[in-house]
Amino acid sequence: MQILIAPDKMKGSISSADICDILEEEILNYDNSIEVIKCPLADGGDGTLAVMQNYIDMRPVFEEVHNPLRRNIEAYYCVNGNEAYVELPIASGLTLLAEGESNPMVTSTYGTGQLIKHAIQHGSETIYLMLGGSCTNDVGIGILSALGYRFLDDKQQVIDPVGQNLKLIQSIDSSQAIDFSNVKINILCDVNNPLYGPNGAAHIFGKQKGANAEERSLLDSGMQHFASIIEKYNGVNIQSLSGGGSAGGIAAGLYALCNAKILPGFQTIANLVKLETLVVESDIVISGEGRLDDNSFDGKVVGGMYNLCHQYQKSLHLIVGQNICSNDILREKDIRIITVESYAQDKDNAQADVVKYLREIAKDFVINL
Repeated sequence: MQILIAPDKMKGSISSADICDILEEEILNYDNSIEVIKCPLADGGDGTLAVMQNYIDMRPVFEEVHNPLRRNIEAYYCVNGNEAYVELPIASGLTLLAEGESNPMVTSTYGTGQLIKHAIQHGSETIYLMLGGSCTNDVGIGILSALGYRFLDDKQQVIDPVGQNLKLIQSIDSSQAIDFSNVKINILCDVNNPLYGPNGAAHIFGKQKGANAEERSLLDSGMQHFASIIEKYNGVNIQSLSGGGSAGGIAAGLYALCNAKILPGFQTIANLVKLETLVVESDIVISGEGRLDDNSFDGKVVGGMYNLCHQYQKSLHLIVGQNICSNDILREKDIRIITVESYAQDKDNAQADVVKYLREIAKDFVINL
């Protein structure tokens, strides 16, 4: 029997690689004749760089940059030959801010732009930018400002590249911008949201970044205004770009001004690890994530694994921290789901003792095969 273990991380609790190791150990302790294939996964969000390091020989490059509130921090990206791998939350993530500091009206992605600039100046010709975990809603003008773009108001003054100033932009100066004719930027993301509107960046993700209802409305209007400025500037239409609203609109901004490509994060990782072949060759597939909800089947690891297993008629088992997915979706998918919370005393206990409960889950799982 061959079992493929291919989960996402349980955010805030344990990495996908550690989940793989724990499940493998317990399965083999019970029956060492079982062949276990470990394949930690990600979907382009935070934690993707750590997963890619399992498959690509890359080295870190450290650089002092700005955090989302312009405080100096040491951040890093990774390189492999002339390719650079930059994960947004390392310089512009929500976890870099203290409680109460997050406010997408005033936070900026400038530090991530500094990392990208450093990589380009040191020979990188292809940049992989992984989105997710951002605390910003600046359509990437922070990144773009670090790369030499200047965003000007009606008095031709340079604006501070933060979300609340999007509405002030009247023109764009690219005279000092990095030449992207020989540089490719590939953006890995895990959502399909448009830039603005009811399902756009501000209204869907703004609240979790600290924006109240009025601020979300202002940010949404600012993004709509920015889209109109872009169309006047170079004729690029970003208003309905699929995935354009990822990470506060970064995908749309870099698509418009850096000719960036927006790639589905899960599929990019799946291609890298030849996941389809692993599924075909396996008898049983185990996947999972921290919280299973209705969005888990749309561009996320769980959704990608479900599609592959359904295509090849493989048995899929999900081990998740918490399950709040609607019953209608679960009935439709017909997947076996095991939650860490069902083994724990409560949510806090589940997170604190996740390793213990994963071991118990693995034992019960293999006994009942």
